[in-house]
Amino acid sequence: MFSRFENDSARYHVGMIESTAFEAGVPLLTITLRGGLTRPQISFDEGARGDVERLVATMNEDGRSWHEAHAPG
Repeated sequence: MFSRFENDSARYHVGMIESTAFEAGVPLLTITLRGGLTRPQISFDEGARGDVERLVATMNEDGRSWHEAHAPG
């Protein structure tokens, strides 16, 4: 669950995520979605960077697995 707003959240299926990137020098994660939908940016506490990096690595692996399992053909 990611939230760009104080009292709201946006959830993305791993199959919707095209790529993830940490912004240089700031605690900010950018998620690019497939099909040009949106490009959410999520800030986080710098002290949680290790946890966020592990979460992102897991998301990326799950996304690859999902796309392999659902590839045409």
